[in-house]
Amino acid sequence: MKYQILIISIILVLLSCDDSKKNTTTNLKMTTKVELPTSEMPLETFKTIADTTIEQLNVAIMTKNLKTETEIMNAYQPKSLEVEDNYTYTITQKEIDHNMKEVKLVEEGLLDDSLEGVKTIMTLKFEKNRFRILSIKQNYKCYENRGHRNWSAILCQ
Repeated sequence: MKYQILIISIILVLLSCDDSKKNTTTNLKMTTKVELPTSEMPLETFKTIADTTIEQLNVAIMTKNLKTETEIMNAYQPKSLEVEDNYTYTITQKEIDHNMKEVKLVEEGLLDDSLEGVKTIMTLKFEKNRFRILSIKQNYKCYENRGHRNWSAILCQ
C-alpha cells in the first residue's frame, strides 16, 4: 500500500512538472509578439496624361517659343487665380541625365470642396535647342473625409 501511494505521488509530481513546462511554454508563446516590418506609406500611383495632350503641348513649345522648364509647366498647369491664403504652387527640377529633366509641380490648398492638391510630373528632353515633353503624369490628394489623404491616381469624391 505504501508502495502504491509512493508511485501515485511520483506520477502526480511528474505530471504537475510536465504541465508546468507546457503552461510556461504556452504562456511564453502567448506573450511573445513578433512584429513584421510594414511599409511606411502606400505606393504612390499616377494617372498618365494622353499622348494627344503631350503632342499639343509640344506644338505650343515651338509656336510660343517656350524656353524654360517653368514656362512649359505653366503652359500645361497654370497657377490658379482663385485661391486662399494656404495656396502653394511649387516647381522643382531634377536632372535625369545630361539632356533629360524631370519637372515636378505640387499645387496645394486649392479652392475646391474635395481636391486639396495636384502633383504633376513632366519628363522633358532637350534636343535641337529646345525642350520636348516625353511624358506627363498626375496624381491627387483629397481633403479630409473626401477620399484618400495620400497622393493617388484616384480622383476625390
